[in-house]
Amino acid sequence: MSTDILRVVISDMHSGSNLALFLNRNWKGKYTTHTPMSIQVKIRGHFEKFAQEIKQARKNKTIELIHDGDAIDGDHHHSGDVCTISQKEQADIHIELMSEFQKRIGWQAGDKLYYTAGTPVHVGDDEDYIGEQTNAVQDGEYHTHQLLKLDTN
Repeated sequence: MSTDILRVVISDMHSGSNLALFLNRNWKGKYTTHTPMSIQVKIRGHFEKFAQEIKQARKNKTIELIHDGDAIDGDHHHSGDVCTISQKEQADIHIELMSEFQKRIGWQAGDKLYYTAGTPVHVGDDEDYIGEQTNAVQDGEYHTHQLLKLDTN
């Protein structure tokens, strides 16, 4: 018996950017703090609506959640447009956001999470760290896929 799959693709979260989805709370890093800006509050509304739609669509399906690159923003242009220049802190923010998303969509045993590699100037090696921390499906020894091939039907 085959299981129906609901494949969900999200990408370019750019966690850590002041212009991207952020945690629903004040955040305190090692050297800085951040309160979600009005644009981030607006983005959060979309995030919450999207998660609710996924939860309703899932029914008895297995979820394959794919984050398709650029999980964090990095400090690639030294623009100061990030809540922290620490990519590790940005990665931890992303991990918390993905954990929240998984809870909101009713994540359960058998669901799978995949990460594909993003732009190196944004993410460096941090997507592999993120994939490891979120128990993403591995591609060999790495938790990110350079090329993700999934069978459909």
